Formats: sequence, structure tokens, C-alpha cells
Amino acid sequence: MYHDDAVNRLACEEAARFLVHHLGYDERVLETSYDGSRVARGLGFESGTGAIVKIDGQRRVRRAFRDGRWCGADELERTYPSPLDTAGTHMLHSLFDLPTGWLLMTCRELSTGGTPARKPDECCREVRLMLDRSHTSGDLKHSILDNVGRFVQKLNDPGVFQRMRESGRKMFVLTNSSYDYAVALLDYIFDGSSTDGWRDLFDVVIVSANKPDFFAGSLAPRLERSSGNSCVIDGGSALALESCLGMAARDIIYAGDHAEYDVASAARHGWKTVHVVSELDAQPALAYWGSIFDEDGSPTWFSRLVGNAHLFTSSVESFVAQFGNRAFVPGADILKKLDAP
Repeated sequence: MYHDDAVNRLACEEAARFLVHHLGYDERVLETSYDGSRVARGLGFESGTGAIVKIDGQRRVRRAFRDGRWCGADELERTYPSPLDTAGTHMLHSLFDLPTGWLLMTCRELSTGGTPARKPDECCREVRLMLDRSHTSGDLKHSILDNVGRFVQKLNDPGVFQRMRESGRKMFVLTNSSYDYAVALLDYIFDGSSTDGWRDLFDVVIVSANKPDFFAGSLAPRLERSSGNSCVIDGGSALALESCLGMAARDIIYAGDHAEYDVASAARHGWKTVHVVSELDAQPALAYWGSIFDEDGSPTWFSRLVGNAHLFTSSVESFVAQFGNRAFVPGADILKKLDAP
């Protein structure tokens, strides 16, 4: 529930300072300003050529932006004659990945102006490292907490979660964020709830989860706290959570917005999945790349990826409101957008 452009701009500014002051990148990076219209989920950075690419459902490159210019049709045919090996491409799986694409695009453009160019894979590794540093040990989260309303959206109707609770279902929150950060944001987004807020709603809140490893291991939680009626635990694993809830993997449905860390990892473990794709509500204006779901009438790679989830929706709040007392049986009819018009 972030104001994504504001958060991504802040992350880019801090990562750019790290790149320039710690790794010797061109100081002109500091003079640029994040532009979310130039990047989108589903794009990828192809480390062989250093291009930002858009691929279709068969992994064929349909558009490419390389070193400050667009690649023409003939160049695309010569450079990418076969379906792209996504193992050698950093795909932008979530909205928090957009600064990665934007910084890579910017650094590659600047490298054509006389600055010695790093190899594409080295540049990708360093940009990702500096953005991770911003999110984990940098000032990003402190800046968000200092002005939460600028960066985080409140829920429109917290009551939908109360109605879900009253239907008899167990509910949990699973986040990689630390305890203090997660609690501060939960307090903010549930402010104005008719109940005492999230502490009356969720059976378990898992912080510092370390997804995607959370779904692959069998670690016990490191620390357990009580907060109202909720049990807040640090770390652990999907197996430990199932034990805590008294439920089997097949009986859990999990909503997340990261295609790999949330949706694919949870599905491999055996949970049912809901892919949260905010772009379903209002597609961003992408003059550079067109629709993230379509390319000349063909589904994109990202569109196919979204369809791999059991359900998909534009927001968790919308999903909970639609879910209500309905039961969903796995099968072909489940692959649909819950809040489709």
C-alpha cells in the first residue's frame, strides 16, 4: 500500500549517492531524477547486451532500449534471434524493482558520453547491491517513517478485514520488514478501523521473514511477542507458520505482489496464491513501452506470469472484499481477476 513513485524516487536518490560516492560512478547520476514512466514491471535487463528489454509470452524480445537509444527491428532480429534466456536477465518482478531498471538505463546512457563503461553484468550487480543497501541499512525506511502519509496509503475500508475475520477464517501477515517498521505501518494503515485495529484481526504477524527462503526452510521463529490478540514472531518458516495455525499447506491462500519471492515461492511450497497487480486498476502511462500486459495483440511475459497464480487482483483490500464467504475450487475457472468489471 505504498505511493510507489514517491518511494522509488527516494530509493533512487539514495542508491545514486552510494553508486557515486562508494563505487565511483559518474556524478551526473546525481543530477538525474527518477521517472517511473520509463520503466515497468515485466521488463528485464539483459546482461549480455546491457539492454532493457520487453519480452512476449514466448520470451522473444519485442522492444529493447540500449545505451540511450531504441533498437530497430533489424537489430532486434540480429541480436535476439532466439527466445531470451531469462536466467541471464534481471527481470523486474515488483514495483520496488523499478528503480533497478531506471538506474541501469540511466547509468548505461551516461556511459556512452565518455565515462569508462562497466560490463553490463557488473553494473547490474552493483546497482542491485546499492538499492538493497538503501532498503536494508540505508535511510529509506527512516525517511518513510518520518513522513508516513507521504509514502504509504491508508486502507479505504479496514472493515473488510473484520468481516473476513468474522467469517471464521484465520488471517496472518507475512513481511520481510523488521518489527518496528512493520508495526508502525500496520498502525498507520489500520488507523480509523472500527475495531482496535490489526491487533484484533490477525492470528499471527511474521516479521523479518526473509522471503523467499521462508518457503524453503524449516527454521523455528527467533523471537515471539504478543500484541493484543495477535502473535508477532520474527522469522521462522512456512512449515512453522502452518504448525502455529494448525493448518496444512493446501488450506492456505496467500496474497503477495512479488512474482518470485511471494507468488512463485509460495506456490512451490503448496500454498494457493493471489498475485496482487495494482496495474490492473490503472495501467501506468508508458510512452516508452506500451502496455505491460500486451505487445501488438500478444500477451507479454509478465501477463503470462500473472496468470500462473490461482487468482489475481489489483489490491489485497479488493481481494478480501470480493472473497467474503465464497469458496474457490482449484481449476480452470479460478484463473480470473477477482474484481474484473
